[in-house]
Amino acid sequence: MGVTAGEKRAAEELRKEGNALFQRGKYAAASERYTEAITLDPQSASLYVNRALCAKKQAAPGAWERILEDAERALAREPNHMKANYLCGMALRELGGDLGRAIRLLERALERAREQDDAIKDEIWRELAKANDACWREESARRRSEAEALRSQLRKLAAVAAAVSSTGGLSQQESSGSEDRDGAGASSGAQAGGGGTDMSARKAEGSSSAGAQEPGSAAAGVAGSAGAAEVNWVALDRVFERAARADTRGEVPSAFTCPLTMEVFRDPVVSKSGHTYERAALTEHIAKVGGWDPITRIPMTLADVRPNISMRTAVSVYLEEHGWAWHECY
Repeated sequence: MGVTAGEKRAAEELRKEGNALFQRGKYAAASERYTEAITLDPQSASLYVNRALCAKKQAAPGAWERILEDAERALAREPNHMKANYLCGMALRELGGDLGRAIRLLERALERAREQDDAIKDEIWRELAKANDACWREESARRRSEAEALRSQLRKLAAVAAAVSSTGGLSQQESSGSEDRDGAGASSGAQAGGGGTDMSARKAEGSSSAGAQEPGSAAAGVAGSAGAAEVNWVALDRVFERAARADTRGEVPSAFTCPLTMEVFRDPVVSKSGHTYERAALTEHIAKVGGWDPITRIPMTLADVRPNISMRTAVSVYLEEHGWAWHECY
């Protein structure tokens, strides 16, 4: 059964009462009004979002679970709801949930906030930075663990190859000695040959055992018996070091930071003199300091600035390639 017009009007009145209570900091009372409104109009995504915002403000035990639940309900009714995406992504990060999904939700929320020029976009950006930073930390730890495991495995394989090569050399010397013995020692030579056969059998057993214990040791044994060159560990270490550079923290280039805040650009704008600033910082400068460019001192107003899409794209690419830099964005 659908919601009647009377129920919708009553739900709207309750929503307005909840909003007024929320503005006064009466979050528990506001939440009650939103809950009453939801019973009348359960298909309204905004009512679930408003109740989730009350839980966020109250910060009581179990709040993030309730926020996630209401945000999921809102998304089921309105998938592109900006604040529902924002709250759901933030709750997933706080609860240690799916970081990949949290990032996607926050990216969608940020896109909607920018389209609507909503002031919450800076807050969403910071939450997105936290989620990306948490994701990078997890992936970085995994890559370091994999690199150490690979380095250890390579050393083990090299040791097995060296051992097999050394054993093969001794066997050849014994074989040459038995061929040089005279006829009088033929019987002894035969016994030595038998001993050699035993040695070969033991060597075969050793190779089989090593192969069972170490993946790829059979290939290493073949390489070792063929007289493979010694492993160049210095060169290999350089390879590992180059691979690890992506997970080494550094300093964000100044070209990607606002000259007023020294922070990574979130919403860069370019002035008519060609200098790029963070929108919020430039807005504050013009309002509090004066209507002129902070660097060139050329007179200007907010009407003279334009979004710097190229800079925003460049920052996005840099953060994608240098995941550690997300930590500098919140």
